[in-house]
Amino acid sequence: SLLKTLEEPPPSVYLLMLAVNERLLLPTVRSRCQRLELRPLPVPSIEWALIERWGVDPERARVLSRLSEGCLGWALSALHDERLLSERSERLDELLQLTTQRRTERFSYAARLAGQFSKNREAVRQPLILWISWWRDMLLMYSGSHEFITNVDREAELQREAGRHRLAGIDAFIHSLQQAIDALDRNANPRLVLEVLMLNIPQREGV
Repeated sequence: SLLKTLEEPPPSVYLLMLAVNERLLLPTVRSRCQRLELRPLPVPSIEWALIERWGVDPERARVLSRLSEGCLGWALSALHDERLLSERSERLDELLQLTTQRRTERFSYAARLAGQFSKNREAVRQPLILWISWWRDMLLMYSGSHEFITNVDREAELQREAGRHRLAGIDAFIHSLQQAIDALDRNANPRLVLEVLMLNIPQREGV
């Protein structure tokens, strides 16, 4: 019925299907749809909108526009709900602690996160996406491109951490995070995926 509806919709009707990962859709569904990629908004556009339309302080607008990663709706939600920023900060602190913890603590975190997977997949994906933004920022700091970082509220910390890791290690771990998300999307065993990820956390220089 779905395929028939997509193929021959009623007159004057447009059907919009939203998907985070189109590879998870059946080929028979994809073949009947026209692909329209919704790209993130440019950071300067969000910053300008926050200042001009919503009267946000320029410095706060700069931080929110970077943290939004192209999503104006998130920036507006964070503007009116301080819990979004505080919860994000707490989650990031928890992830950063893993870089200095022993293997047992890392595996405990992996087990706790994996336990949530069957109930709420986004609760597992979102920390990994946040971690990608952190390590990507470290890569930018390492290469001297600090003006493009996302986590501008932690620029000094990023600078310190970038000096404690090798470039190859940063790049390799970003790939490990992306592979972990892809594996979870393909219904791989979440605990196994996350434990492998914990083993791939780069070692700090001199540690």
